[in-house]
Amino acid sequence: MSNKLEILSLYGFRRDPFHGVEIESADASRVKNLISMAVSAHAQISIVGERGIGKTRAVNTALRGLNINPVRILTPDKTRVTAADIQEALLIELVPDEKVRQDREIRIRQLRRVLGEASKRGAVVVVIDEAHRLHGNTLRSLKNLRELAWMGETHLFTVVLIGQSDSTQKMGMSEVRLRTEVVQMHGLTAAEIGRYVMETVGNVFTEDAIDALAGIQDARNYLDLQELLVHAMANAIARGAEKVEAKDVGDRPNERAETISKSGSGAKQNALKSVMARKRAVGAN
Repeated sequence: MSNKLEILSLYGFRRDPFHGVEIESADASRVKNLISMAVSAHAQISIVGERGIGKTRAVNTALRGLNINPVRILTPDKTRVTAADIQEALLIELVPDEKVRQDREIRIRQLRRVLGEASKRGAVVVVIDEAHRLHGNTLRSLKNLRELAWMGETHLFTVVLIGQSDSTQKMGMSEVRLRTEVVQMHGLTAAEIGRYVMETVGNVFTEDAIDALAGIQDARNYLDLQELLVHAMANAIARGAEKVEAKDVGDRPNERAETISKSGSGAKQNALKSVMARKRAVGAN
């Protein structure tokens, strides 16, 4: 892929136009509604979709408007996360001033009390990203933790799993699978792709170019869409064009764009010379 920031800079951008941009997609709205229902029912829900499709963004947006006690499992390598790690994360987050008990039986009793008390103040929600990497034993232990009871109440917290595949489909996970609501994200619609382009780099794309992008299957994924946009801009630079047109849109930058990308910023600046000249001419008039 061409250097994204350099390509954007050559078109006059002074910051990354993709950074922090969120659009209200049908996927995100569906996730928001279903997570709200899961939280109110103290259920376990799994948000599934390919990388870059907006899973974490949708979950964060959904949780932001709820009265909850969020607990995130921060260990980077999710293959190594154990039930003890989840217990410790819950205790550290919910009662930071209380010492985590080391004895397993004492710690589980401590956790049951803490969860029971915390759930009275607001729903406790455990969020685990990269959940498709969790070990089966961890998922089974998580199920058992959710069955802890305090003063007659069970399922004292909600679990939100975020992953590229449904972790409950692993062998021996039938009990967990039956107790998990799975939500498959499908990506951006054609109209949403167009809106995203307009809110980010739309000032350098023609309507035909945006329509061409909307027809590409990979464009339904945020990361792939950004890559396609930058590639199209690189192709337009190679033509010395002021705006990206439909012929610049494709799965890969054209050969001239690749040559310019490899030859350095001087060649890129030369390719844009005619564009800058036209802009100066328009400004003078």
